Amino acid sequence: MIIGIPIRSFETAKQRLARHLTPEERRRVAELLAGHALVTAAALTDVVIVTGDAGVRRWAEERSVEAIDDDGSLNGAATAVSIRAGAAPWGVLHADLPTLTHQDIEAALIGFAEGGTAIAPSWDGGTSLIMSSGRFPFSYGPGSFHRHLAHRPESAIIIRPGLALDVDEPEHLASIVRGRLGA
Repeated sequence: MIIGIPIRSFETAKQRLARHLTPEERRRVAELLAGHALVTAAALTDVVIVTGDAGVRRWAEERSVEAIDDDGSLNGAATAVSIRAGAAPWGVLHADLPTLTHQDIEAALIGFAEGGTAIAPSWDGGTSLIMSSGRFPFSYGPGSFHRHLAHRPESAIIIRPGLALDVDEPEHLASIVRGRLGA
């Protein structure tokens, strides 16, 4: 299994947090989140970073992680992972999952082994993780979980807090801080 983590750019990351965080704070949050996803996944399987950004490529190289090119879209990044994997199984994991654990990845690996495809929904109906092999009709964007599931209805559905909670809006970041530090 090879897991690809798409990362567009740390410099322009988390734009929906711009009213609450400076550009440097948003960059730092994006780097911390991506680093957490990378370390968590790499403890269990091979990982590649998927990017078209030179800064993210350097970040990956500093961590001795292969970086592969994408076309600038999430669907293109996911397709690049499946192509890179060739005949091997692959996964696409989002980089903004602050409560992701090894157990979350293990649960997805078990679901993949049992059904040939595992899909994890994010809290808002998106898709935070897909594991499969071969070609896959990626369709990211709002409501993507149901579109992905419709393409592979036999998929194992992995519902875990570490895979469901992503950071897109200020309230997501606030809920993580509250959960870690208390009210």
